[in-house]
Amino acid sequence: DEFANSDVTLPTHMSRSFAIFAVVALAIVVPTAGLFTGGVKVPAAEVASIASKLPTTASSYGFPSQPGLTFSKSPKHRAWGGETEPPVQAKAIPNVDMSKVDPWITFEEFLESSAVKKLKGADEDALQAVYCSMAGGSRYLTRSAAEESLAKWTDGGKKFSEQGFQAALAQGRTDLAVGWAGFLLLTVGFASCIVAPTSPAPQALEKLVDTALGKLAESL
Repeated sequence: DEFANSDVTLPTHMSRSFAIFAVVALAIVVPTAGLFTGGVKVPAAEVASIASKLPTTASSYGFPSQPGLTFSKSPKHRAWGGETEPPVQAKAIPNVDMSKVDPWITFEEFLESSAVKKLKGADEDALQAVYCSMAGGSRYLTRSAAEESLAKWTDGGKKFSEQGFQAALAQGRTDLAVGWAGFLLLTVGFASCIVAPTSPAPQALEKLVDTALGKLAESL
């Protein structure tokens, strides 16, 4: 508070440099500071070994035995508002009995599911990877995403397929990484607009944003 009323100001170039540092630092730190990483450091073969001990039915991971109401809207990516988005069952939808809606399952709820609790001493990072193979870059797992991924685990049959699981895991980790990479790229792009607003890169970004907004307006 002692600096609250200070008359000290930073030179313009220092203010811009600080702004860039703050924005880029946040973009880099947010996805790595104790948040969900998809167990990226755990080898796929080790994750597959754990997944091979798990059932391949969605109801084993926190979903009701009978499918409930579903909606076309999917959970947001973690990098684009997904971390603060409420689950569908917590939303108020007019004329809908929310108790009959198929829930969106968090990683924490996944850990508490009957299937996962039977695993003894499983590494949490490895379980993040298992969850990521189903939910991808989303904070929530939907029944349809779980069923689609679990079908790959068995490669269409009844026996666990390590190759099929690793394909699902690679797809999930890619979705998670691409979302954060896009967020970081856009963040750095906007930061560059602060430093050199007349350079080709910021102008190209501005044109891209204007085009996207124009298409959005046309669709409304």
